Amino acid sequence: MTTILVYGWFGRGNTGDELMSEVLCSTFISRGITLKFVDHVSAHELLASDGLIFGGGSILLDRPSIDGDALNMLQKNFRPTFYVGVGLETSINDVHQSLMAIARVVITRSPSPWPSCCPPQTYGMPDLVYALAQLDTPSPASKGLLVIPNVEVVPRHFDPHWKHVSWESFKNEFSQFLDDVLTTTTMNHTFLLMCKNDTMDDSWAASEIIARMRKRSTKFEVLRAPTDSLPLMNIIKDHSVVITQRYHGIVLAQMAGVPHVSIDHHDKLKFAYPKVGMSVPYHGFSKALISDAHNTASVSAREQVRVDKHLYDNLIDAITQIVTQERTARDEQTRGSP
Repeated sequence: MTTILVYGWFGRGNTGDELMSEVLCSTFISRGITLKFVDHVSAHELLASDGLIFGGGSILLDRPSIDGDALNMLQKNFRPTFYVGVGLETSINDVHQSLMAIARVVITRSPSPWPSCCPPQTYGMPDLVYALAQLDTPSPASKGLLVIPNVEVVPRHFDPHWKHVSWESFKNEFSQFLDDVLTTTTMNHTFLLMCKNDTMDDSWAASEIIARMRKRSTKFEVLRAPTDSLPLMNIIKDHSVVITQRYHGIVLAQMAGVPHVSIDHHDKLKFAYPKVGMSVPYHGFSKALISDAHNTASVSAREQVRVDKHLYDNLIDAITQIVTQERTARDEQTRGSP
């Protein structure tokens, strides 16, 4: 049985990472590959596997959790290493730089130009979530505004002063905008929460925003994102406009064909590609900016963004071929040993 380790931020209640695991499982398992999702790589696990994928958007900033022996094995190409669907929008840890330099392939969701540390075998590709099954056609909206907040912009007491200033200003301006929208529609807002674990919960951000509103209400829908992609896209496609502070809110809105506005606190939202929606900055945010963007989005056509699935099939086929060939070579070498 051929097994690939997949290292990333999986199983921690983040919708984007769980959607990526759905993609990887649906594509590799059909090719006879078993995946084992891990958040730590040991020499024992590496010996028992046939390859290692580093997967997920924003994992390159921090040092990966890898045993010293396992890291030494990887740096000597003991098992093939791949980077799949990673974001290059931030600084890259030295350990990741050393492994990327010898990786068989680096697939990034970030548009070029890429950092100078990226190896020649780096290729750009739209986010892997686009490989999931899509809805047939966009349907008319039956609900109003869908807001996707992000707890990562909510400061804690020890964070720099500018983070507190930005969050307080954002809450004040955004809550006024939400009040204004309610004066022109009979439909309440919906809040979609895409992250929940022991230390992060998007409901904390949603609660602070709602609490600032003049027309605050316990009747707003506050929904946890389903773990499967199709039920999640069905929620999104029911709404007239999506306003998202999360990267995969952009991806899912485009897959569902719903006009969207991203509030960009990070380059991964600002420079997402493909991207057909509007953007406003989080730092320097104002009610006027979001109102103008929302007005434009609300009269935009409901049109799905589709990506050629062959891109992803070719990627998975290439990884499968490399891993399978090297496993076969090791087996033949073992059988031929005295």
